[in-house]
Amino acid sequence: EIVQATGTSHRTVNWVLQLSRLTGSVVKKPCTASGRPHTLTAHDVQYLLSCIRHSPDIYLSELQYHLEKTRGVYVSTCTIQHTLW
Repeated sequence: EIVQATGTSHRTVNWVLQLSRLTGSVVKKPCTASGRPHTLTAHDVQYLLSCIRHSPDIYLSELQYHLEKTRGVYVSTCTIQHTLW
C-alpha cells in the first residue's frame, strides 16, 4: 500500500519503517563536524583581515606577530595562510 501511494521501492519503505522503530523519527541525524576544531575564532580572522586592509603588503610572519601580541593567539604562518586562502 505505502509503496503504491508514495511511488517508492519496498526497500525504501522498509528502511524508513526500520528507522522509525529504532529512533522514533524518520529523519536521519545530520552529520556532525569531524576533525580538529578551528584554531582561530571568527574574531581572530576578522582581526587578520583588518590588518590586511590596513597594510595590504603585510607578510604572514607579521600577521602572526600581531595576532599573538594583540589577541594572545599563536598559530603557524601556514595556519594563517590556510585560513585566509
